[in-house]
Amino acid sequence: MKQFFILIFVFVGFNAPKAQPFLDIVNVKYTNSPDAGLWNRHFLTNRYMYSSANINIPLVFKKDSSMLIISPAGEQWAIKGVDLKEFPDQVESTLLAVSYIKPLSKKYTIIVSPVSRFNGQKGTALQKGFQMGGAVLLTYNSKPGLQYKCGIYYNNEFTGPFVVPLLGIDWRVNEKNNLFGVLPSNLIFEHQFKKSIYGGASFKTFTNSYQAGLTFGNDYKLLRVDENQLSLYTDIYLHKNWVINFELGHSVFRKFRLGAENGTDKYYFDYTINDNLILKTSLAYRIRFR
Repeated sequence: MKQFFILIFVFVGFNAPKAQPFLDIVNVKYTNSPDAGLWNRHFLTNRYMYSSANINIPLVFKKDSSMLIISPAGEQWAIKGVDLKEFPDQVESTLLAVSYIKPLSKKYTIIVSPVSRFNGQKGTALQKGFQMGGAVLLTYNSKPGLQYKCGIYYNNEFTGPFVVPLLGIDWRVNEKNNLFGVLPSNLIFEHQFKKSIYGGASFKTFTNSYQAGLTFGNDYKLLRVDENQLSLYTDIYLHKNWVINFELGHSVFRKFRLGAENGTDKYYFDYTINDNLILKTSLAYRIRFR
């Protein structure tokens, strides 16, 4: 097993396009957003707990240095709120992403990533929760240490087709600093404080819809989560590859919405809830490229 990861590191680090400074082979994450925040617009009591686990299995093709990354993952939201009685207590997702990374030339690389998932309340996800989507991303190597990216993301949400243009960057500012990410999904600044301690700031967004049980008649309710997070974080390397992450942040323009697939209106319950503090921790087995 150790020899396998060394081989992946050699080929990924020197041949494959570096979409970011590292790749997490395994990552387990826990997030708590308590009923507290820097401001309280609506004086409501609400909070959530989020947990996820994902695996990235990279397969490198020696012939052309292309790579296939197989990424199964699972996540769970536990939403609590006195004024959110219609909301499901818990929704979850099981997904499989397959990313094919193909160098087209010394300057250009294309990434094609189909994603299939089952999103829903426990007991409904496998019945009515299937979604199919994916992304295509073109990377341009401007110069050593600087890449630009553009592409498009599509997902067949329960609210209808969801299409978003993508713009990204991977910039090695210097030996200690990196700026990388793909907007609107994420943008991360990383600074190396010591050999085993990294930290910085991040912007992350989540937009997902979940089946949330039956409404009146035979229509299915849906829950849409729009979450935007600004955070400061620290990565501590316990070993060469094992890293623990701590993150403190705040949500911005958070919105949870309920609707029905066949309803007259897309959402019958459109509600902006309080933006709260974000507390995160995660444990990962990580391979760094730089």
